[in-house]
Amino acid sequence: PVGAISLFAAAMLRKFRSELPWITALRCSSLRHTGGRAQVHRLASLVKDANMNVMLMGSPGAGKTVVGRILSKRLGLPFFDVDSDWLERVWSMPVSAKLEQLGPDGFIQAEGHALSQCPVQGHIVSLTGSNPMHKKAMDQFRQTGIVVFLDVDSRDILSRLAAMKVNRIVGQGPGVSLKEILHHRQQFYETSYDLRILTPRNASPEAQADLVQSALETMASPVKFMSTRQAYVDATSHSTV
Repeated sequence: PVGAISLFAAAMLRKFRSELPWITALRCSSLRHTGGRAQVHRLASLVKDANMNVMLMGSPGAGKTVVGRILSKRLGLPFFDVDSDWLERVWSMPVSAKLEQLGPDGFIQAEGHALSQCPVQGHIVSLTGSNPMHKKAMDQFRQTGIVVFLDVDSRDILSRLAAMKVNRIVGQGPGVSLKEILHHRQQFYETSYDLRILTPRNASPEAQADLVQSALETMASPVKFMSTRQAYVDATSHSTV
């Protein structure tokens, strides 16, 4: 089963979730990564000492795996991909084969059960795009650290998926377009995050990683202050999938 994070980390997460709502909607224009060695060291130490995960969540094509690998290298923390490092090991088959075997509903249940047994801690974690669709498992796994929602414009998501030659994802039934299922999934992401990163159009993975790192460094800093006005404007005007 999912292991417990340190008492310090649990207390920090409770404080963070109750007192720092201002950091949940940020754009590159309102907060930038400074790249300071002290900030990077503080953040990496916090994750390591607290034995907590930094979990990247979002639609297929949001950049979770690529951004996760970039952050892993920058912070010197191990990277863990739920698809390849856990589900395929547990099931002894590709994720696509499991989906074909069980169908969408059965797959989400099996995936949720597997996630609830995942023991990873102290990692940069790339969640699957469908993990949040199993609320019980997602709520449980969320207790192992911070969930960062990579909220990417729907036009960029569809463009990336087309380049990846992905034309169907979990939960997409007959007659349902890719755009429609992405819109349906948004409700699950919006109830499962701690940090919501509103990504500008056509942002590179490095720019996405900069923003995630900036938000996490700000969270880990002993001094936390920023104007919320621009973040609020951005959040209310952002096009979601």
